[in-house]
Amino acid sequence: MDLPESVESSLHHQPSLSSIRSATSSQSSTKRDHLAISNPRSAVSPKVDTSFGTNQPGGYGKGELGSIGKRTGSIWKGKGAEKAALSLLSNDSQWKKYQTQIDRSLQSFESIKEWADFISFLSKLLKTIQTFPGFNEIPRKLLIAKRLAQCLTPALPSGVHQRALDVYGHILSVIGLEGLKRDLLIWSSGLFPFFQYASTSAKPMLLNIYEVHYVPLKNALLPAIKAFLLALLPGLEEEAGEAFEKVMYLMDIVSSTVSPPIFFQNLWMILISTPGARTNVLCYLGRRLPKFGKGEDITPIVGSDIGLMIRAFAAALEDDNLLVQRGTLDLLVTGLRLDGAASSDFSTETDRKILMSSALTVVMRRDLSLSRRLYGWLLGPEGSSDEQVAYLREWSLDVLKNTLKENMNDVSSSLSEPQRPYRIFISLLDKWEIGYPLTDVLILDALRSLKESNGDDHEIVSDRLMTGSTLYETVDPYLVWRGLFWGLLNEFESPDLVCDSLDLIAFILRSFSKQEEEIQTTHLPIIIVTLVELLHRVFFALSESLMTDIQKTKITGALDLVRQILPQIPLEVFLHLPSASVSSGDPGITPLESATAYYSSSTDLQPPSEITSSSFTGTELFKRPFQKLLALSRRSLSNSLQGNNQIEDMTCGVLEILKDWIDLGGQVGLEGDIGTIEWDRDAWFNEVREQANQTASFDTLEIMIRVSLGLGRVPYMQPPLKTNSRLVMSALMNNVLRFMTSSTQLYHIPAVHLMWELHHASSFKHIDAILFQNMLSTSIEKRLDAIHAFGVLWRLSEDSDLSNHALDGPIFIILDTLNASNVSLRRAGETWLRCDLKSYTRMLDPIMCILLDPSICRTTTTFTFSGKEVQGSRYDRPIDHARLNYVLESLASLSRFGGQALNRVIRATPISQGSERLRERATKAKIFHAEASFMDVLVELLLQFVQSEPSKALSSSLEPANGLLQLNALEIIQSILSRGDISAISHKTTETVIVAKLLYCIHEAKLDIQNQLLHVLQNIISSAASSTQHKKKISVQGLPSSGNSDFSKTSAYLSDEKPSVERNSLSISDNLSPLLLQMLVKGVSVKSNRLVLQHWVDFILMTAPQLQGHLRPLLYPLGDCLIKELYLLAESIRDVVVSEDINHSTVHNAAGSEIVMLLNALEKVVSLAAPAGSVPVSLSPNLDKRQTEVTTGLFGYVSNVFTESDLARPSTPEGGAVPKSAGLRCLDDAVSLLHTLWTASSSPILTTSTAAAAGMNHLYNRVQDRTRKALEQFYRLQPSSVVRILASCWASNQNPNCYSFEILDTLASSAQTAVSIMCQLLTRRTNTLGKGNLTEEENDTIVYGFLEAYLSRLEGPIAVQVWGTFFAMTKDVLVGASTTASKIQVFFSFKCLTALAEKVATTSALEDRRMRRDLQDTYSKLLDATAAWALRSFDGQFSVRRRARDVSNGMVSPALPGTPLEEKPAVFNTQTEVSYIAIADFMSRKTVPNLRSFLADSDKVLAACSTLCQQVVAPALRVRTKSLDVDPTALSILVGITRIPNSIKVWRALVTEAFMNDSRFFNGSPSSGARWKPLVCSLVDFEKERFTELVSRAVAAPSANIFSNRDSEMLLRSLNIRRISFVLFAAEKNHFLNQLPAIQESLVEILRMTGLSPTVRAEVYLCLRILICRIAARDLTNLWPIILTELLRVFEQLMEELPPNNSELLLEILGACKFLDLLLVIQSEDFQIHQWAFVRDTPLSLDTDEGDISGSLMDHLAELIRDSPHFSKNDGKLHPPESGDDVLESSHSTSTTAFRRPRLSHLKKISSISELEPFFAHASSAAYEALYSARDVDWTVVDDGLEAELFEGSEKF
Repeated sequence: MDLPESVESSLHHQPSLSSIRSATSSQSSTKRDHLAISNPRSAVSPKVDTSFGTNQPGGYGKGELGSIGKRTGSIWKGKGAEKAALSLLSNDSQWKKYQTQIDRSLQSFESIKEWADFISFLSKLLKTIQTFPGFNEIPRKLLIAKRLAQCLTPALPSGVHQRALDVYGHILSVIGLEGLKRDLLIWSSGLFPFFQYASTSAKPMLLNIYEVHYVPLKNALLPAIKAFLLALLPGLEEEAGEAFEKVMYLMDIVSSTVSPPIFFQNLWMILISTPGARTNVLCYLGRRLPKFGKGEDITPIVGSDIGLMIRAFAAALEDDNLLVQRGTLDLLVTGLRLDGAASSDFSTETDRKILMSSALTVVMRRDLSLSRRLYGWLLGPEGSSDEQVAYLREWSLDVLKNTLKENMNDVSSSLSEPQRPYRIFISLLDKWEIGYPLTDVLILDALRSLKESNGDDHEIVSDRLMTGSTLYETVDPYLVWRGLFWGLLNEFESPDLVCDSLDLIAFILRSFSKQEEEIQTTHLPIIIVTLVELLHRVFFALSESLMTDIQKTKITGALDLVRQILPQIPLEVFLHLPSASVSSGDPGITPLESATAYYSSSTDLQPPSEITSSSFTGTELFKRPFQKLLALSRRSLSNSLQGNNQIEDMTCGVLEILKDWIDLGGQVGLEGDIGTIEWDRDAWFNEVREQANQTASFDTLEIMIRVSLGLGRVPYMQPPLKTNSRLVMSALMNNVLRFMTSSTQLYHIPAVHLMWELHHASSFKHIDAILFQNMLSTSIEKRLDAIHAFGVLWRLSEDSDLSNHALDGPIFIILDTLNASNVSLRRAGETWLRCDLKSYTRMLDPIMCILLDPSICRTTTTFTFSGKEVQGSRYDRPIDHARLNYVLESLASLSRFGGQALNRVIRATPISQGSERLRERATKAKIFHAEASFMDVLVELLLQFVQSEPSKALSSSLEPANGLLQLNALEIIQSILSRGDISAISHKTTETVIVAKLLYCIHEAKLDIQNQLLHVLQNIISSAASSTQHKKKISVQGLPSSGNSDFSKTSAYLSDEKPSVERNSLSISDNLSPLLLQMLVKGVSVKSNRLVLQHWVDFILMTAPQLQGHLRPLLYPLGDCLIKELYLLAESIRDVVVSEDINHSTVHNAAGSEIVMLLNALEKVVSLAAPAGSVPVSLSPNLDKRQTEVTTGLFGYVSNVFTESDLARPSTPEGGAVPKSAGLRCLDDAVSLLHTLWTASSSPILTTSTAAAAGMNHLYNRVQDRTRKALEQFYRLQPSSVVRILASCWASNQNPNCYSFEILDTLASSAQTAVSIMCQLLTRRTNTLGKGNLTEEENDTIVYGFLEAYLSRLEGPIAVQVWGTFFAMTKDVLVGASTTASKIQVFFSFKCLTALAEKVATTSALEDRRMRRDLQDTYSKLLDATAAWALRSFDGQFSVRRRARDVSNGMVSPALPGTPLEEKPAVFNTQTEVSYIAIADFMSRKTVPNLRSFLADSDKVLAACSTLCQQVVAPALRVRTKSLDVDPTALSILVGITRIPNSIKVWRALVTEAFMNDSRFFNGSPSSGARWKPLVCSLVDFEKERFTELVSRAVAAPSANIFSNRDSEMLLRSLNIRRISFVLFAAEKNHFLNQLPAIQESLVEILRMTGLSPTVRAEVYLCLRILICRIAARDLTNLWPIILTELLRVFEQLMEELPPNNSELLLEILGACKFLDLLLVIQSEDFQIHQWAFVRDTPLSLDTDEGDISGSLMDHLAELIRDSPHFSKNDGKLHPPESGDDVLESSHSTSTTAFRRPRLSHLKKISSISELEPFFAHASSAAYEALYSARDVDWTVVDDGLEAELFEGSEKF
């Protein structure tokens, strides 16, 4: 009859393991047969079965006859006897007839079409064997065994199975026990795997075969004992099954036959390696494993390797099956107790840890049955809680603790594992008998491991801390803090112990912010009191000289910890009074003794319920530590006077804690409850005063002052510390003033705050008197320091602090210094006014109050002069002229100094803003009205003094003084209303003298009078200029103090300048001294003159605009000098951030005022030197408000006085570029400098709380603010130049956090403005292309790159705003895209357009049809032009690359000198030539992923893809080289295109040609192969017929043409097989599962071909290796007969005859060995039942003295190779490992983690069979060690090895 279609198809497919398992789980054979038949991939095709017939050349005919001889001891020995038997039988006619009948029977297998044919075949075969009873040998036994194994396929009905078992039984009866011993492997390969699939009716027959034929083998069964047990174990699945008792009986017989140790050791190995058989093994062990008592010798039962048994139980405990874990725990509880001999006497510590670690994993499942069994194992037999805890402590606790501790400290755990031991710990806390003792011994180690894991990966640390927080909240706080308390005591008592407990407490408080109430109210107070007590002991027990580094570290850590704990204690604890529940205890007991008693009074299972002392509650908790801290502070102050910095730091720590304690008392309100605290006030303050006088640390001084003020405020100190005392205030304030010097600039702000805090703490004005006293010191140095300190105090004080006239006295001292005879004092006063004044009205207020003294009386009168009368006034009574003259002289000095700035301020400030006293006196003098300003009142007041004369009675006595008074008043008025009006002769004379004097001062380095001389000279020049030029009003503004500069470039600048209009304009006017130019150059260039450089800068900037460009060339070297100095200052600021050492940095030498002064000067110099560019009309409406305001610079001078026409324009050299003018060069350098300053001052703000950090942050803010103003000024002058310079800074900056974009956003009013400027820059260059002017292309490249980066930073809505501006430029680029340079610009425009389009695409703007159309058209055109340029550039660049590669390979002569083969990549590529690699890289990263987004039309998308494929990708694929190493970027483009829907027509031809037809495909490197994987997968997925085509190519029949090249044909077949392998390798697992039958059939067809070369067979093995890795094991069941037969064929041929050196057969042998190596590494369950055929898979694997019985195929091959005459130990490329762990490591790996890895993956070819001897010799031991160590397979190494074998090229570095 005909078979059903589904059944017929099942004959051609492999069985499914899922169907097999479902079939075996059913008790009904009918149902099992139905399930097996219904599986479409369940049977083997007859074509597959006939691959190894008698026509195999050199194959099984000879191999079978060669195995006929009887063996004498080993399966793989006795070659001589076998050959003798072969010789005898070959001449027997009956044997020949017998063999012929067998061949006919086997041929009938090829014609099977239905199930009944299987039975017919088996009946015929059985009849044939029965016909020749005289032979005890079977012909063609390998093929017969294979056919019988195929008849036992699970998909076939049970009738076929029974008939096959009948044949098996008869054959085994014929050959007998000796024949079965000899051919055990041949007949067992089909019988052993069958039991799990057998039906109910077939199982008794199979068990009968096992019992009759296998069990009697006894020791001969040892090599296959593990496989035999695996075959029997499925019978134990159902205890009620018919085969259960029979299987138990057979296993018992086997156990007694081979000895229990060997039997059980094989069971342990099955538990480790075969998860599917664990349930059955545990079922057997539960009935047969004896209970091991304490002290009992267990080695006679389980063997000497107890570690193997423990690892078996550990593997079972980690199984995912709940029943397996439960059964294993039952065995542990009943037979492997912790107090038994197996655990305590015969196992090692490591073994116990392995078992415990695996057992603890069961608690993670939260299953009550598992947890109950685990608790029973840990706590021992049932009993009372005390008995169980005692058992735990004696037998379980140590190993439990050590195991969890080791797991917690294991840093090599994966991401999901690090928190597992902590979770186990938390789960064990559910059982109180385990949790409490375990917490007592492990909790500190757990917290310590959490602390030490801070340096690991952030994600791992976060997970650990989260779990650790849960653990900390779960455990009893008493146990945690008891351990910490004893740890503190031990560490402080032992001088050599490190401060681990201190760090651990700090970590707990830092990481677990939420503390329980018990911790806050009980444990933290105990710890803080304990720490204070321990600190007190240490400080008073040891002197500074005896204190070690460890002790100092402990003290510092304890101080920090006290400050950290104090805020954690609730305030209620200090208010709580001792209650009845808190016993008072012995009043003589110290708090430390009370804490010791509290933490010593607990039992095993219960902490104490209350604390036994009142020392830790209420006021005593505050008072007793406070007294200790007072004594401790005095002792530490005394020790720190010796100058030790570390001791001083400790002192600061003690004082900070004391201050916190004082503040705490104020917060709680304990002042009235504490009572009084006696102390030695004078001794304590003397120590503070001495330390304050000596300390160099402001932080130390600050904390001492704050503690002193705090002690002065509290009422409970007796005697009190009086802060009103001048002695106390003087000692403190004078020390604060020490930190207001120029060298301590970082501390100025906190010092000023501290001074005012001291002032407000007293009811007297001590600050005025102390400052006045210091400023009148007899020492000039002290006076200078006092002036500087007063300046700092005045500048940094708030107006509210100065409103009470607390600093009036020192003001007049400052004004006196302006006229002081000591030039240093005068210079100091001027510096004070320039830098520290802050506001003139602050100083004028007290002066005007004195001039408005109510005691001055005047009467109006009339004076007559030459007949004319004028109004005046008379003094009716004497006035204090001396005082008034002093005040007016001071005011004149201020007026002379302030100049125009003073006038502007007092003119703009209304008198109503003055002090209340000033307003009252002005009102009384009738010169006050609401709208009057300071100038109005002052001028009117001064005019009164000018008009006033003494009366006649007083004339003689008051005239001299009054004249001086009027002179002073006139001088002040003249300074206010100054105007120049002197003659030319006086002008010339005065100018000459002043110039000469200045030259003399410069030469002699006299700095103090130069300022006044320059002011006089400026007035003279102003007067002279007014006579020849139009008068211009120039306002003068004071500048900050001068800085350093260097004018070394002056002479070079003047001498190297080419003749030009600028140079020729340098002609000195006739009315000026010829020495003027020399004087100016000397003044700004001599190094000794740097302190007054500011005055010279003021002079030049005020006079230059009036001289019509005569002095402009001097501005260029001056600008260079300023830029150089500012670069140094910027570097000093950057050094502070890099070194992170603020206190010891040199930045204080570069004061913030100096930086700002130099920036002011630079702004003005560049403004005068650089040409002013007109802002484009299109930008004017969009400019920011601040850009249109008229701002004044340093002297009120308008910065855009000069226009571009004022400067000379040098001629353009013929055919060259236009050179930059000196002004533009100066502008470039200035903007670059400002960019550097912006970067330096934009460093992260320092977050430390030190005073130095506050000062540094203040400096950063000032510098950045001034830098911004200068950049805004330059931007108004030359917006396009500034943007261009910012782009250059961005391109050359190696720091990824470049601030060019931030600066541009600050300057430009909008993004549209910025983009417009850059577009106009680029458009101007585009319009000049093709005219021979190509020298600025590099700058255009930079601007393009900057524009691209800027556009990529924009947000979507802003990108829409700039779209129109940029799109217009893009259209201009396309219009002029004809020259080479313009084509280069096309690519950069394309990049910018892509960046902008990415942002626009995120908005709804592209919904506009016009905008979308414009984008699509422009983008397509730019893409086409860029791709065309890529095609053009590829040809030239490829020739260079090929030449470079050929040179490296030695194929051609080296390149010419100077020809770079490789270029080092720059930060930003500014080359004008665009390479193919750059274009392709951009296309792959940006273009292809955005095609569908930009070009919504599918036709346009496909057109763009076609362009890319033809012009970018195709040239790279068509390169004719030895290997197909395509440029990675081209392949990336192709990969991206494959992801676009409907694009297969575009890329299909390229991929098909490269993969299917190009023989160079596999010549590339493995990395290139990895890039081809997604392409090949896409090709095969889209076109299913491609895979079919590959298969058909591989199995194509050999050519019948006698002239065909056999080698070429074999090479082509090998390539096609490798292509199949690569397709499988490139896909995910089970991706080609549907094609598995075709793949299997093709491999069988290939193997059955005649004349197949070893190369092709090696490719088949490679394909099988990839199949094993890419197809699930359950789908490869029917492949095992083929695999086993082929491997045995190769190895038996090898045993018969070793191949010669360099033989082609070595390639096939190596492929088979690699395949076997991979099988041994993967250890699939299906292979384990066949593994014994190749290696020893029993514990005897490590024992080489077992004789022939334990020998395996690999061992005998190694022995055969060693016995060969040509063997040499040095030939082996794999040397024997010294230990088991070494076996696990790949020979080419440096990893220290043990994984199972192939040992032969690094070998690609061998020249001698001796090279494989180490592999054969150690295959068994390596497999056993890998199993014993229970390591995972390193799939990464496996895949890398396969990939390296697929591709023959090497990596190029």
